[in-house]
Amino acid sequence: MTATAPDTTAPAVDHATVTALLTSLFAGTTLKGAGTTSARAAYQDALYGRAVIVDLRPTPARLADGDLGVDTVLLDPAHPAKGLSQVRRMAEDSAVVLVSTDGVLARRIADHLHSAGLPWVDAVDGGFAAWRAAGLPITAQAA
Repeated sequence: MTATAPDTTAPAVDHATVTALLTSLFAGTTLKGAGTTSARAAYQDALYGRAVIVDLRPTPARLADGDLGVDTVLLDPAHPAKGLSQVRRMAEDSAVVLVSTDGVLARRIADHLHSAGLPWVDAVDGGFAAWRAAGLPITAQAA
């Protein structure tokens, strides 16, 4: 078995900027969340309008792997300002679930938002990899 080098083609992510933007976006919201959720629970919540799914994967990852098979707000960590107003409108009556490639970025942001007094934001445990492993819908990008 040979080791492979990590993929370094994704753009650099300024985690502090993404976190600051999300914190300011949701300031004053009072919905409650549990911190992490399974991919299947996130999918069900999105289907029934109980949660807004925010896909944090970089654009190259979404192009390569496809989109989540539910309505999703795309928020590229390299360009976080895009999509924030859409998230705010959708999140007025719903919880927010963050999805990143492996769940690490989403969990870090959710943890930070929790410590800032916004405990209703969840992260998908295992991220997109868990979504795929659960056999949940993935929509191929149009060519």
